[in-house]
Amino acid sequence: MKKLEDVIISIDERVDRSFGRFFAKIAKHFSVFSSLVLVVLLALFLFKVVHYRTYYLSSVIEQDVVRIARILASVDKNCTVLSMNGEYMPVNFLTVKSFVGSSVGGLNLAYPQKWQGPYAETSPTYQQRFYEIVRTREGLFVVPGQGVTLPNGFIMGRDVLIDYDTSVKKMLSKGGVLNHQGSLLGQQLGFKAGDWDPKIGANRSTADRINSYIKEFNQAMPFAKNHITVNEEVIDA
Repeated sequence: MKKLEDVIISIDERVDRSFGRFFAKIAKHFSVFSSLVLVVLLALFLFKVVHYRTYYLSSVIEQDVVRIARILASVDKNCTVLSMNGEYMPVNFLTVKSFVGSSVGGLNLAYPQKWQGPYAETSPTYQQRFYEIVRTREGLFVVPGQGVTLPNGFIMGRDVLIDYDTSVKKMLSKGGVLNHQGSLLGQQLGFKAGDWDPKIGANRSTADRINSYIKEFNQAMPFAKNHITVNEEVIDA
């Protein structure tokens, strides 16, 4: 037993002679080493937070513009979008249940009576600003509103300027200002404003009037059966 204790003591002495100074230096500068480790860990944490935050925000915008584009496609299918007022229009009308006239928001519709709203409980926003429809030579696009700071740091309306001649498709391509880490920060609408055949419209209007007349006639028939007109005199049946 004594021999085992002597071996352990011998090993301990050798370790002290070999690493004693090293451990002493570590102990002396322990606060410096520990602070450095904490700084490195904090930097890694912040990098991950920033990286995943911008990725998350990009995904939110992408989901919003896809959803808005899908709703507007349904509106065009049912109501036929004839035109929009101006080159920019906020998408703030998806909660409208009904309206008077042929215009809702800034959209002019051929068949406003076929509106099936509300299409959403709330109109989507980003940074408390409504998304916008922009009209360009390439077609209609849904993009974040003016003043919004995109996840890549660019600001809509200042760094990202869109007019009728702007190629939004190029902005949405890889490396463009509306493409962040593969997430598309805008969406082209799958229809064209004014893509409407007046002849078809006229036929539909005529059919609607005929259906209305038939409906009124059917409603009046029960009352007409109760009277018979003979020689301009009315005799109860």
